Amino acid sequence: MLYVITAIDRPGQPETRAGARPDHLAHIAENAGSIRIAGAFLTEKDEPSGSMIVIEADSLADAEGFMAKDPYVAAGVFESITIRRWRVVAGTGLEAKAL
Repeated sequence: MLYVITAIDRPGQPETRAGARPDHLAHIAENAGSIRIAGAFLTEKDEPSGSMIVIEADSLADAEGFMAKDPYVAAGVFESITIRRWRVVAGTGLEAKAL
């Protein structure tokens, strides 16, 4: 199953985010086999303002567990995190499965 993780930064977090980024990227790399796509939301000034990750997981609990181990979470970067089950139906970036 695919899950979309949407995490929005707390205001005023650029230094905290930057400090945790190397560990966050290591966490992403360690789980690369499960991650379909990941990246940062950007402001109009190209400053990070959150993250989006599409992860393949067996359950919502597994997706939550992945996110709980993210160094950005431990550092308090995010104001909110939403995890939703998701199905691809169109596009070229991810493999679409039959409905």
